[in-house]
Amino acid sequence: MNKSITKENNCKTTLLESSKRRKIDCEMSENNLLKCVNNEDPENLSVTVYEDNDSDISFFNKSSKKRVISSSFSKRSPLTTINKTINQTSSQQDVSKPSSSKTPLKRSESTYKKLDVNEQNLVNPFELLSEEILLHIFQYLPKKTLHRVALVNTRFSRVILDESLWIRMDLGNRALKRGSIGKIFSRGFIILRLAQAKIQSPIFESHFRDQEFQSKLQYLDLSLASIDVTSLAQLLKTCHSLKKLSLEHVPVDINVCKEIAECRDLEVLNLAMCEGLNQESVIILMANLQSLTALNISWTNLSSESVEAIVSLITPSIMRFNISGCRRSLTDISLQIFINRCPNIVELDLSDCTLLTSVAIQAVTALTKLEYLSLSRCYNIPMTSYLVLNNVKSLLFLDVFNLLSDAGLQMLEKTFKNIGINKFIHSSVARPTVMPRRTSIWGLRTRD
Repeated sequence: MNKSITKENNCKTTLLESSKRRKIDCEMSENNLLKCVNNEDPENLSVTVYEDNDSDISFFNKSSKKRVISSSFSKRSPLTTINKTINQTSSQQDVSKPSSSKTPLKRSESTYKKLDVNEQNLVNPFELLSEEILLHIFQYLPKKTLHRVALVNTRFSRVILDESLWIRMDLGNRALKRGSIGKIFSRGFIILRLAQAKIQSPIFESHFRDQEFQSKLQYLDLSLASIDVTSLAQLLKTCHSLKKLSLEHVPVDINVCKEIAECRDLEVLNLAMCEGLNQESVIILMANLQSLTALNISWTNLSSESVEAIVSLITPSIMRFNISGCRRSLTDISLQIFINRCPNIVELDLSDCTLLTSVAIQAVTALTKLEYLSLSRCYNIPMTSYLVLNNVKSLLFLDVFNLLSDAGLQMLEKTFKNIGINKFIHSSVARPTVMPRRTSIWGLRTRD
């Protein structure tokens, strides 16, 4: 054990002495280099700097290693001599080793002339295609790609402006800059989804406001969109060809209702949770929209006068009607007037109309085409009154949420064996999007 310790100590001592000697030689070599630069040294000078071996300095700091330089200087700049020496060494190594790189082949002038002639004779294959074929190809491209393709040349740009490529568009949850609506409408869209979109004003540029522009839109979804009332009226002023419109939870006023009333072919209108409806605006809508088949005017804080105007003026062609949320305005008499005027009702939602009684149930039995009825939270209707609905042979679904206990629901299900009880939490009357169809409005695709 003592011999091994002694041997290790001797080894360390030897390494220390060797390191000191190399350090001294390195300092001397640096001094000689400086003298050579100042022309104080003889013509030839040999400098040797030793390099420490990693294995020999394992006990010391490895950052003390030096590079080995072996050169011979004359009365010239040391840097020039070193560079020359290095270049000579590299050239000798290049001569000793055969070059592996291949020299590029040189082409004659005649070859280049032939290439130029051939390039001039090349024909663009797209020029051989007719615009009808290009249009058919572009139909498979998404809208973002079409915008990029339009930048290729004027011919592509002209073909891409064809209205058949811009039938539908989904801009839901988007932020639209000023003037964007005018550019979108100019494309000639027929189906447009702007649900939950943030639309900045002004929505049209000056040349759109000056002229009587009319878009080709027929299906427009603005549910939960962020847009001011003035801009909404301007937008609807250019959309008098609408067939289906949704303004759910969007503020309206008398001017907006006047523009909606100009849509004589409007079949479906969703005004659920809209603010700003009053008796005057309701009269304008009901008196002009005679083609309506579905109307959702629920939770709009309608007054009794507004409800009376609706049930008295609504078109008899209505088939789906949602007037839920009229807690203090819809009465049994108003409902009876509505049923007498609209006998073709298929879906009827009277939820949260707390003034209705068993008289309303008796009036509903006159609807021979009724398939869906919702009377949820109509607390003044006794449970025994629902048994009369068994006489409505066309009835398929009945919703009575928050009215009956579990035992009452079981008894009702046994009584109505062919009727689904409490199958739909939310009404689908006039709504454009019904779960899980999030990418379509009223059954029509909005994305390619």
